[in-house]
Amino acid sequence: WKGEIKHAEECVLFFYTRKSLVESLSALIQEKNNYELPAVIAFDISKGLPPFLEWIGSNTASYVEDY
Repeated sequence: WKGEIKHAEECVLFFYTRKSLVESLSALIQEKNNYELPAVIAFDISKGLPPFLEWIGSNTASYVEDY
């Protein structure tokens, strides 16, 4: 990072959300994360197990401002 080798403990987190909330979620992660540049990657899902995709849709908030 910035010309130096850094050693740190990290973990991978997966957030399931709607396509319409990706930008808001990314902004929230940047705001709350202590890294200058957190690794935020979004995958556009075109297929999947229908009950799971329905679960994502029914269990994601329509906004993230309160978090």
